[in-house]
Amino acid sequence: MSLDRFLPKTKETSVSLALAILNRIAPRIIDHSVFIGERIALARAWCLHLALQRYIADKEICSGEWSEEKEEKIFEALVTYASKIIERAILPEKE
Repeated sequence: MSLDRFLPKTKETSVSLALAILNRIAPRIIDHSVFIGERIALARAWCLHLALQRYIADKEICSGEWSEEKEEKIFEALVTYASKIIERAILPEKE
């Protein structure tokens, strides 16, 4: 499923969301001093967010026992989603 259908429709929304990602989410992922519990909570929140949007097609990612592998998949999806939004925010609009 294409990620594009979940991206913001306007540049203004993309910029707002990109700033929110950079200011609130990225530091938590990058900061190695963050508690693992916070990382898992953040990953689970994003797991639900993405699953609700049907971006994560494999339902098993969001069910059952939590593992480092699942956490990595969620963070990979988060980084992909965030980078697409940030890219859309900084690139010039297509005419």
